[in-house]
Amino acid sequence: MIAFSGHEGALDTQLNAARIELAGDTGYIVFDIAGTTQEGEQINQKDVRFVEYSLAGAVMLDGVLAVTGAESTLTDAGAAAFGTYAAGEAFDPVSFVIPVGPDCAVTVEEEAVDAPVAAVSAAVEPIDSSDAPVWPWFVGGAALLLLLAGGGVLMARRNSSKNEAPSESVDA
Repeated sequence: MIAFSGHEGALDTQLNAARIELAGDTGYIVFDIAGTTQEGEQINQKDVRFVEYSLAGAVMLDGVLAVTGAESTLTDAGAAAFGTYAAGEAFDPVSFVIPVGPDCAVTVEEEAVDAPVAAVSAAVEPIDSSDAPVWPWFVGGAALLLLLAGGGVLMARRNSSKNEAPSESVDA
């Protein structure tokens, strides 16, 4: 859980159940978001695609998918649920390394069909993850925490600069 609080109790937002979602050429950091926004509005939303990033520079090698320094932006859903920043605002770059199955990122070519197609069912076997390394999950989690910590620092800097009064200098 990542918690944001401030503004004399008005802001009390929690980002829970962090996960990475891959959808074509785009990736998302997804959260369940609950609490109150900076404006004091109640929020309780599941599966919010908070920030998005491009998978164009992703590399897959030896059963590992790696994304390094992908620029990320706040989504419309993330802006609506978080209530502090505008959609499209830049967030910290996203980096992660995760183990993947052998069919990940494989393009399936469609075959031309001349005859009617009968219904087909297939048995899905679970992937044996006993040989998958654990370290990529730790690296990915650490990268996600750094991304979110950077967002928190950005928020704190913005809030402190709004609250500072201009200083006056007096010549003696």
